[in-house]
Amino acid sequence: MKRKILWMLVSFLLVAALMLSSCGEAVPGEQEEEEEEEEEEEEPEAGAPQYGGTVTHFVGWGCEAPSADTCDAMWPAPMFGSPVLEFLIQGDFEKYGPRGTDEFPFTLERDIPEQFCKGVLAESWEVAADRIVFKIRQGVHWAAYGKEHVMKSRELTAEDVAWSLNRFLDSTGGGNGVDRTENGGWIDSIYAEDDTVVVKTSRFNANWLFGIAKGVWNQIYPPEVVEAGAADWKNLVGTGPFMFNEYVIGSHFSYTRNPNYHDKTTINDIEYEVPFVDELIWPIILDETTQLASLRTGKLDVWYCTPPEYTDTLTQTCPELIRKRWDHCTIIGIAVQCDQGPSSNKEVRRALMIAIDREPVMIAAYGAGDIWSWPVNRGIAGVYTPIDELPPETQELFVYDEAKARQMIIDAGYPEGIKGVEISTHTRERCYVDMATMVAAYWTAIGVETTVRPMETSAFTAYTRSGEANCSVMNATNANQLITFRNYFLPEMAGNTVARYDNPYFTEQLLKAEKTVDTAERNAILKELAVIAMDDVPYIPIATASWDVSWWPWVKNYYGEWEASSYGFGPAMGYVWIDQDLKAEMGY
Repeated sequence: MKRKILWMLVSFLLVAALMLSSCGEAVPGEQEEEEEEEEEEEEPEAGAPQYGGTVTHFVGWGCEAPSADTCDAMWPAPMFGSPVLEFLIQGDFEKYGPRGTDEFPFTLERDIPEQFCKGVLAESWEVAADRIVFKIRQGVHWAAYGKEHVMKSRELTAEDVAWSLNRFLDSTGGGNGVDRTENGGWIDSIYAEDDTVVVKTSRFNANWLFGIAKGVWNQIYPPEVVEAGAADWKNLVGTGPFMFNEYVIGSHFSYTRNPNYHDKTTINDIEYEVPFVDELIWPIILDETTQLASLRTGKLDVWYCTPPEYTDTLTQTCPELIRKRWDHCTIIGIAVQCDQGPSSNKEVRRALMIAIDREPVMIAAYGAGDIWSWPVNRGIAGVYTPIDELPPETQELFVYDEAKARQMIIDAGYPEGIKGVEISTHTRERCYVDMATMVAAYWTAIGVETTVRPMETSAFTAYTRSGEANCSVMNATNANQLITFRNYFLPEMAGNTVARYDNPYFTEQLLKAEKTVDTAERNAILKELAVIAMDDVPYIPIATASWDVSWWPWVKNYYGEWEASSYGFGPAMGYVWIDQDLKAEMGY
């Protein structure tokens, strides 16, 4: 940023020079005081970025974070660590997000497809069947300013990265070594070689990006932090746009600007250092009424998950607020038993789905949502198939038709209907019971007498794993197709304990996809499997929940994106700036 330096009066400098020449060497500190420079920042042009100020971003989860060590696999450490800690790779929201080509919204929790990613600590990478090689970016520094009790600020090395990844693999977050070859996994070893990190593999794993480069728990730590105690937030040192300042239980997390951050941004063809703001605050607010009041009064600059039921009132009371709708990474629905009883007949399962008017069920459960995101989130380009491009027999599943569903039950050999169907659900969230109750009513209307069995969470888990449940509420991720397909569609997997879906062709093709190095070839296989997964109806999807990102107009260079990696909400805040004059003009 252009700066105008105003020097002290020439006469003062001459006097100071005479004093130095007559008195000999100055006492440390005196010369600085005598030659103190007065700096005056030139007023930025209208609309140009401004440095300074604070951005207060409420991420929506009011929970505490007992550990700063993501390897402990204790939520929400990845979220609150994300302004400080970085991954090898993250989503490139500047290039592909709303401010760029707008190919990806960067509001999809947990995962971002490889084609929309960029290197962060890794400058580049090469992927082969027997190894993955990351070239580590030069000139990146651990920002330990004010953390001298932990370590010195120094340059990141390939040895740091290899050490951190090996630690992750053997930690709780890394599955306690499950990915190592000797334990049946795919990684032989991880080691540094000059300025690269080599991951030697015994077989290719198509989910490598999530597994070691930008997953939930694999942020990169320096060895010194672990030695000092990585669980202690006061010891946290990273390479990200912000440095950790304080964590006040029940109040907030705060972060200060990293003055030596390695990235820059270009706005209107001018390159700027980031971050722009001096301070980032993430408040902890448990009460929803207080959350809403904080947004309305401007105490929150950004609220990433504003409940959609407040859309109308916020439009009336705060018309200046900017809002962007986004869909959650999980979907609720009904798992249907596929291996025995009437529902082992695919036509019965298809009838059960056609019998549900999913739109009102979604509204009753969530208020707003997306009913077209299963088993792949619509944000996963190359794998997701829009509804109007599905085969006609698959499109039919998404059209509510009570009469057709009733006839399908009769044609399947049940002219007197079906009895004894039970939907089990846990009571942790009221919307699950409401959803199950509405679905039971739809099924009973077509001659499938259905009851609902609410259970507390531990009892529900034990019951669904026992094999006795013939239908149950399911809550499944749809953000990473490899994880979704493996967990919910392969035999003997944890997510498949109720449906017990077993399609040999599906299994064969998924295992093939997991070993396919070429991304386009792999996505073509997964795209086919997604259609099969819908058409076989082992799960009846209802909806993903929708939320709003809300922010005030004085938050500049922000477009509603918040996910740069798995729960990596911090990076995007490094690129926003606060228009203080506009904020004041608006009375805040």
